[in-house]
Amino acid sequence: MYLYEIINKIDNKKYVGITTSIKRRWKEHKSELRGDRHHNPHLQAAWNKFGEINFNFNKLNNFNNLEELNKAEKKYIKENNLLNSENGYNMAVGGNSFQHTEESKALISKGNEVSVISKCLKTGKEVIYNKITDVERDGLNPKSIANPCTDRALTYSKRVWMYLKDYKKDPNKLQEKFKNRQNTKARPSRYVKVYGMNIENSSIVEYEAAYHAEKDGFSAAHILSCCSGKRKTHKKYIWKYKE
Repeated sequence: MYLYEIINKIDNKKYVGITTSIKRRWKEHKSELRGDRHHNPHLQAAWNKFGEINFNFNKLNNFNNLEELNKAEKKYIKENNLLNSENGYNMAVGGNSFQHTEESKALISKGNEVSVISKCLKTGKEVIYNKITDVERDGLNPKSIANPCTDRALTYSKRVWMYLKDYKKDPNKLQEKFKNRQNTKARPSRYVKVYGMNIENSSIVEYEAAYHAEKDGFSAAHILSCCSGKRKTHKKYIWKYKE
């Protein structure tokens, strides 16, 4: 388990995080940043401004258990004042406490105002929601919209989804999603990020999708059963979807 940083070589501003695999985590960050869909808007804006060539990914230290790792992340963020946007890109205090700053709360609130469009797989009907939270009027969960909009999941509530700004750039993309989903039998849940916590040593593993875990000897079907509450553990890990 590792503590790592992403550092801007131009102004030395940093983003600090934790992971069980340095190589995999850097690959995930780059994928999201290159796709302009990173969960951290500060880091994404800087990446867009300065370019990939001006960012380094460094391992800071490694730890034997999750408690030590969480304490180290929290301490590093505090000591380097990384919650201050003048110094860093972090938006929470770290240590898995998920305590957001007022600035990050405002950004999250702004994110809820993003417009989205959906297309029903059964009827082909398209619906525009001016704010993500507007989906609640149709009995849907706003937190479940991001994954299908960023292709981390194929569908949600038997619909394909796009951010409206992306749809306006390429309206045909929604129809492509619609056709692709109708032509595949894969379950959407297989494309949602998952993480597992070892019940013996609290170590964490993360995967972009359940079936990615099969390369490490896990069963995607058993992982999904844990995530849905049908099983308690799989291979001594507690499994959850990662939102």
